[in-house]
Amino acid sequence: KCLSAPALNFYHHDGWRLAFRHRPAAKGHEQDAPLLLIHPVGVGLSAWFWERMMDRWDGGAVYAPDLIGCGASDEWAPDERGMFLPLDWSRGVEALWQQHVRQPCVVVAQGGLAPVGVQLAAREADDWSGAAAVSRLVLAAPPTWADMTTAVPEADLR
Repeated sequence: KCLSAPALNFYHHDGWRLAFRHRPAAKGHEQDAPLLLIHPVGVGLSAWFWERMMDRWDGGAVYAPDLIGCGASDEWAPDERGMFLPLDWSRGVEALWQQHVRQPCVVVAQGGLAPVGVQLAAREADDWSGAAAVSRLVLAAPPTWADMTTAVPEADLR
């Protein structure tokens, strides 16, 4: 059952032009919490990962960003600009929430990008309150807790 195709939109954050797919709420579900879908990490992956689900979703609005360097978002050239991962991906999604979602949402994070979902829900800063922005967090096929909470050895970062 296809209700409406997700529209491709753009927003800006910290000098990046970032893409997201959006589908408005289905009739009768306008007051439901929106979904914010975080795609898995991997070569060629982006918000397209969620399109089949978005096509069939019969609930609140859905937002699915292409993270920095993924899909239709600006390409990331590590030799030109560094990033702190996953924090900079989280901040890019925070900007989407601030510019477009603007209400408590359900974050669904897939696979290795579960830490982005955790940061969105837990991070508190002058310009972000995860407790106010994220009403629920769903981690689909996340890495182990140890993998998400153990720092990468300094020698491996060189």
